[in-house]
Amino acid sequence: MKKYLVIICLVIVSQTLIATPKAQASSENTTKVELEFKQKEDKSNSEKYFDYFKDILGPLVALLGILLTLPILRKKLIENHITTKLNKIQAKNTEIQSYNQKLIDKYIPLTYSNDLLTKQDLENALNDLQEGFNISQNASSDVATLMFYLKTTIQGTIKHFDNKKSQLFSTRGFYGFIMDNLDLVNYYSKQVVQIPKSTKTQKSDIITKSLRKYVSHSKIVQFKYFKLGIIDSPDSAHFTMFSGKVNRTNHALLMRATFQIYWSPKAIAKLLFIHKIYAPSILSMPHEDPLFGTKSLDLYLVGFSISNQLSIDPKDPTKVVDLIYSNPDDFHRFIEALKYDKLKSDFNDIWITDSKFDLSKSISMTKTEIETFRLKFDNVYLVDMYQQNKRKIKKKLKITVPNTRS
Repeated sequence: MKKYLVIICLVIVSQTLIATPKAQASSENTTKVELEFKQKEDKSNSEKYFDYFKDILGPLVALLGILLTLPILRKKLIENHITTKLNKIQAKNTEIQSYNQKLIDKYIPLTYSNDLLTKQDLENALNDLQEGFNISQNASSDVATLMFYLKTTIQGTIKHFDNKKSQLFSTRGFYGFIMDNLDLVNYYSKQVVQIPKSTKTQKSDIITKSLRKYVSHSKIVQFKYFKLGIIDSPDSAHFTMFSGKVNRTNHALLMRATFQIYWSPKAIAKLLFIHKIYAPSILSMPHEDPLFGTKSLDLYLVGFSISNQLSIDPKDPTKVVDLIYSNPDDFHRFIEALKYDKLKSDFNDIWITDSKFDLSKSISMTKTEIETFRLKFDNVYLVDMYQQNKRKIKKKLKITVPNTRS
């Protein structure tokens, strides 16, 4: 044991002796190192802060670059998206124009004769228009909207068309009506697609406010100034123009099917306003029906026609107006049981409640298509009603902008 202690002591002493000369030999170097170390400690606070600033400056610059670049990158991506969309829209506009022209060439010979329109004619036309509508869905909003109106109106007409019972309609009139609308579609397809004034987007809710806090992903992002798809507005110029073309056909089923697109009386009211005549857009009678949950029976003005009627003086014919009223509800029907006297005594104008319109001034009532009838009036009376209610009519026709704030 003592041997081992002696050996250990000798080893320690020898190591110490060996290390000492090296320490002495490098004494100058050690001094230099210590001096350098002291110099670093003697740096001022400003120099220290500057060193710290240099250390964090690099990451800050990188972060700032990202923050400044993201909006530019986002805007560029949106611009590229819009550019791609505009190119596709223009291409589809060209495609639908070509397709519609083929349909027009196909229908022109069908107007040479004045045959009675059949349900098969309607179905054949719908097949053609359905294909055109499929193309138009990626075209401009003007084109897609008008093709939608045309296709939907024919669909609604087919639903209640009867070869034996329906109002007589000639192939010349029907195909002429379709070609007239296809020409309008082609007019819009030739126009330059409107470039949005800004690439701004906006968020919209797709669910009611009361349920938003209980669901996720309830918002969608839309372009603020770039309209895509169908123009969904009964106040649009497109719907007014289309309603005017339908009204000129004088076919009650087409009128009723067009009205069912929006269930809005404004388009026909505007057409009456242009002719400076007035008739109630909505007639109503209180009626409780627990089965259907209704509180009134409502009739809507879906169209009208102005014609001359022979009078004593052949040089001064009397103008008469046929007002086409309809119950657009396919399920709750009541027109079949409606009597003329009941109509005159119990129904009132609820579109302009104080219009003083008198249904007893009507000349006759004729039932036509499903849930539809014609009410004949002297044009003079409707002109007088227009003059008395002109300001009220303008107020009713004024477009109301919906409040989009939630």
